[in-house]
Order: sequence, then structure tokens, then C-alpha cells
Amino acid sequence: MINFIAVDDIEFFREQINEAILSFSMKSDIPINKYIFDEYNRDFRKISNSKLENKIYILDIETPKHNGIDEAKKIRKKDENSTIIFLTNYESTYYPTLLRSNMKFNFISKGEVFKVILNNYFNIVANNIYSSGGKLTLNDFNAFISVEYKDIDYIYSKDNKNIIKTKTNEITVHKSLDFLLSNLPSYFIKSHRACVVNIKNIIYIKKEIKFSDGSKTDLLSRTYKNEVIKAYKKEQDLY
Repeated sequence: MINFIAVDDIEFFREQINEAILSFSMKSDIPINKYIFDEYNRDFRKISNSKLENKIYILDIETPKHNGIDEAKKIRKKDENSTIIFLTNYESTYYPTLLRSNMKFNFISKGEVFKVILNNYFNIVANNIYSSGGKLTLNDFNAFISVEYKDIDYIYSKDNKNIIKTKTNEITVHKSLDFLLSNLPSYFIKSHRACVVNIKNIIYIKKEIKFSDGSKTDLLSRTYKNEVIKAYKKEQDLY
């Protein structure tokens, strides 16, 4: 999941930014959220201060009430990793001090092809975010976790934590089950409100789910059972 957060006081540019985001989403098939504002207001700060991951900011340098660079500096003090892109009427060389700073700001001129350039930035950032390829990669309370999708059998909730059951290990994380599901491929689906399973690793479904490495889970509720069986049969038809 990539979270786009944009601010521009001119409706035309907000529409152009929105179109660029939607174009990226359709071409990349990466799930997104987008939050577009006309000012650096309370709603913007609520989102910027949230714990959403993979944020891409597209910011206006000047709005009637605020200075975008000052707002970006506030963001950077709390968030070193998000991408911050400024849309400006000037060339990037107009901001030599900021270009030399360690705050990692990017500048795009509001020219005729700025949507194309913006889309290229989105692709570059997405490639960096998902450079791990077929892996679930996350930062959990300053612990870096990276596990290949194919090694995950299922993920289940226990005692307000979630446990990733792999072929060789169990990894406890503090991220919500819905958050983990949003960062997994479409062949991971819920089998229970407290469990997500990897359809590709399933070899048997009845009252329980059995996986190719011999592990099992009985977290299969009536609510989700039909969807799991349907997805499993569809996966089998591919072979």
C-alpha cells in the first residue's frame, strides 16, 4: 500500500495530481490511498502525523496561509523515510540550499509535462519500496522483518499480536492483521477474522486447512470458508 498526500491551493493542479496518482495505480496494480487538500490544515496534519507507511507527499510551496517548505521541515523531523515532492513554478536550482540539505526534498516544475515527470517519480519510489520483490518487508518497533511470500503459510492473531507462521519459523509482529493483509499479494486471504492464509501453499481444506509443509490451522470460519475454497480451486485450475 502506498499513501499519497497532496496539497495545492489551485484546483487545476489538484485535479492533475489526482489523475497522475490514478494513472500510476492502474498501471502498477499497487493498492493506494490518496488524501488531497487545498491547504495545510488540521486534516492534512492528522494524516501527516499518522503512522501510515509508504507515504508520498506532493506539496505546494506556497499556499495563501502557509509555507510548504516549513511544513515539509516539520514532517522531516518526525519522518525521515517518506518521499516529499514539491510542485513549483521555478526550476529546482532556485532552491540550492534545500537541494544540498539532508532533508531529501524533490522538486518538479509545474510545466506542461509535469504529470509525466510526477508519474516517473512515483514509479521510482514504488520500485524502491517494493525492491524486495516477493517479500513481506516491514519495520516493527525498530525490528526489520523480511520474509518471502512463498514461505508464509498463514498469519494468525494471538494475545493482541500477530504471528507469521512460515515453513521453518514463527515470527511475532505488532502490526494489525488488516495492515499485513494490505501488504500481501491477492492470493493471501482471510480464513477467519483472526487468520490470513496463503492459498498457494494449501493442499487440503476440510474442517481445517493443511499446507504443503505439513502445518495446519483450524482457523476456518463459516463466514470465510466458501471464499477460501473458491480461491483454492481457482489456484488449482491454473495447473
